[in-house]
Amino acid sequence: MQAGETFDESSFQTLLTEEYEKLLEASPKDVHEDSKTTTLPISKLIVERFVKDAHKAPWFIDLLNLNLNNENLAVAQERVDAYYNEFKMSGQRVTANLDTLVTI
Repeated sequence: MQAGETFDESSFQTLLTEEYEKLLEASPKDVHEDSKTTTLPISKLIVERFVKDAHKAPWFIDLLNLNLNNENLAVAQERVDAYYNEFKMSGQRVTANLDTLVTI
């Protein structure tokens, strides 16, 4: 981008993609190899949703916390969707540790 250019959704997507690619290409010293296929894609998903969703989540950290022990992108997508659905419907944040919830 050049000084004075408008930062829009397309600019954001380009920047996100470029930075994500840099992280994927980073040395293992800088980005652990396993995280390139586990937590890094989840982080990208969270950043993209946080920035692009019209309903602004009050705390970015909530979205990270929902996935602390999760390395599965599909599970992360479900959790982030559930967070936003609950927030949109009730105005409440999901803050429970989803890995320790017991379902019957």
